[in-house]
Amino acid sequence: MASRVDPAIGYSVTLAGCYAVAAGLYIVVSGHVAARFAADLEELHDIELYKGLAFVTITGLALFALAHVLFRRVLRSAAEVAVAREAILRADRQVLPGLLAASIAHDFKNALLVARTSAELLEEAPAPEEHAAIVADLRAALDHATELATDLSKAGSSSASGAVSEVNVAELIEGALELVRHHPLARARTVRCEHVAELRAKVYPTLVQQSVTNLVLNALDAVHDGGRVEVALRTAGDALEVEVHDDGPGVSDADREHIFDPFFTTKAHGTGLGLVSVRTCAQLHEGEVTIGRSSRLGGAVFRVTLRAPRPRGPTPGSASR
Repeated sequence: MASRVDPAIGYSVTLAGCYAVAAGLYIVVSGHVAARFAADLEELHDIELYKGLAFVTITGLALFALAHVLFRRVLRSAAEVAVAREAILRADRQVLPGLLAASIAHDFKNALLVARTSAELLEEAPAPEEHAAIVADLRAALDHATELATDLSKAGSSSASGAVSEVNVAELIEGALELVRHHPLARARTVRCEHVAELRAKVYPTLVQQSVTNLVLNALDAVHDGGRVEVALRTAGDALEVEVHDDGPGVSDADREHIFDPFFTTKAHGTGLGLVSVRTCAQLHEGEVTIGRSSRLGGAVFRVTLRAPRPRGPTPGSASR
């Protein structure tokens, strides 16, 4: 396949070629004319002198005019790019609240699924002593749904992602997993967590909890009955690392190129917003999200790096896949 020539090089070669041809023709023709009309060498010398000064003056004015036109065009193009960029930013600011609202609504649905499952278990529970634990799960799911409804009402505002606070991240993750274990996807599948007993750090608690929830639900959806999902939490220098492993088929190279794009999903009924929320959470914590092959379980592993977040203005909040 032939490589495409840079248009700037083509224009430059054309301009230089035209200048060289015009200058060469001028020198040859004017030299013949001067030799024909000059009476002696002194007169020829004067003609060549004036001819050279005229050439420099004319070409200088021509180059000035050409440069003026080109620079005006460049400045106009730069202004058009700035206007287009501002239009894109305005469009993003208009889209983000709707994106956030849709994603929180999906998390809200997950919380309601946990609540419904707990209610069904409550109806089927044979002994009253089992009711307390099921009611506690139901209350936790409804509390989480209430928090999501609050986030939904703040969609697009600077407080949508909550406030930074120093918390035990291990407890935060365990709380997310406790809700996930009562999700219908967790039936016939195993979810376990490996972490230290206490690991305190400054984070956005709501975003971290929702990100872990989304990653674990994605992993549960990727494995078959009897499948396993493991969550690991550890320190890595000045950062925390949260890993979610599964024994599913993994993520294909083709899907990795688009997996963080909004609304891209491999699920029949997915929204394509979960990993957008995970990446946003990592970015707000000065970190990143990476995807690989799990050395533990053989499926996919998602690794989220978290650092103490810097003070920020409006943020896009969280989303759900």
